[in-house]
Amino acid sequence: AALWNLALQAQAHLFPLGLENNLRGVFEIGWNSSDKGLNFNQIFQAASSGNLKALYLAGPAPYLKETNLEFLVIQDSFTNENFKFADAVLPASTFAETEGTFINGEGRLQKFNKVIDPLGEAKPDWWIISQLARRMGNKGFPYRNPSEITKEMIKIVPSFSNISYTDLEKGQKIFTQEETREERSFIPLKYSDSHHKKSKKYPFLMFLDYSLDYYRSLSLSQESRGLKAIRDSRWIKISPEDAEKLNLKEGENIAVESSSGKFKGFVKIVKSLPKGILEASFLLSEDSDFSVNGLIPSVFQESHSLGMLPVKIKREK
Repeated sequence: AALWNLALQAQAHLFPLGLENNLRGVFEIGWNSSDKGLNFNQIFQAASSGNLKALYLAGPAPYLKETNLEFLVIQDSFTNENFKFADAVLPASTFAETEGTFINGEGRLQKFNKVIDPLGEAKPDWWIISQLARRMGNKGFPYRNPSEITKEMIKIVPSFSNISYTDLEKGQKIFTQEETREERSFIPLKYSDSHHKKSKKYPFLMFLDYSLDYYRSLSLSQESRGLKAIRDSRWIKISPEDAEKLNLKEGENIAVESSSGKFKGFVKIVKSLPKGILEASFLLSEDSDFSVNGLIPSVFQESHSLGMLPVKIKREK
């Protein structure tokens, strides 16, 4: 609400940053559906309680050790910890092995082309879903290539009504049509005292942020030597003042502990961090000593937040 009010005051727009690059595309296609279904947290709550018997995963998901599923299908490009629970695995091609469109944060429709052929038995996501739908007797999946899907979206999605597929193929700048509103007003704010507070036992606040190198359940910085040198998802960032006070050196092994658990990492001293604040990357599907999942009470809780968590630091041998 505060950001919305600020945008109105500045006569600007808000561009939410998502975990992956096509979040705006998901909103444009699935926004305001009449079939509400379950949200992200509710799906995994139901899986954990046993109310959900089968689950089809095609994208990032939490580590599923808390679930009670009878049948699990995973459609992904890279292996992860959840594969050991899967009854069926459908290998999906990456963006470099297919073609299609993305919608970036500002609403620009961008076409991408295949660079290499899919490896092994991998198939494009649209092909896998279309084939499954056909074999299950469902109609409405006659697609032979991604361009047919894009042309259908242009016809039926209101925000795509001003888009020409010919212009898209030519590489011209194409933006989705913004929904017009008669009036935009400020949202009144109510003061809310944060329940995340430091204490003698937990003298630091840790900010958990999504990894910039997260792609289809994989931390790219852990697979690429070049990326890892610049951004390691196992870094625990700390201010110079706090590092000096605790006598911590760059690259030293430490553990961060909350009231719910702990995880391990390597010290990264960052001048821009305020005193008393730590920062680490959050990877949904990772289950290891280096995963911050242990700091959070449960990734399935409705109140789960990636905000500030009270923590303490321990030196590891």
